[in-house]
Amino acid sequence: MSDIYPKIVEHRVFEYLYRDGGNWKTWGEILLSGCFPSAVYADLLSCLETDGLFVAEQLGVKSLCYRHFETYGGPTELDHAYHEFHDLREATSDEIASMSVDDSIENFMARLHAINGNWNVLFSPNALLPPMRSGHLWI
Repeated sequence: MSDIYPKIVEHRVFEYLYRDGGNWKTWGEILLSGCFPSAVYADLLSCLETDGLFVAEQLGVKSLCYRHFETYGGPTELDHAYHEFHDLREATSDEIASMSVDDSIENFMARLHAINGNWNVLFSPNALLPPMRSGHLWI
């Protein structure tokens, strides 16, 4: 029955952040387009780690770590491989006009389902950082 109704393309903003162990945050967002079923939010959450954690590089989302390092200094012993989901919200008309569409919701969700909760920190260069203490390598 739903096939007789035209599909309306919508835009949503996927908001996420990189939060280091000291609770310093760097925010990011991507614009997604497509037909968003009502269950997409719950489906998205079910694909993420506890507390909405994910590995940006594995998902194909821009890593915020390098901007974080430029802003707060780093890498340090507080850094790690995970990013954090914040929200999937309706895009404003200004955001639709000013942002480029990064992906379709269909492709984005397909990547999440392919990962199937098997997040691998080795996709992130942060997983390969040597342990540090107070800005010095542990030896």
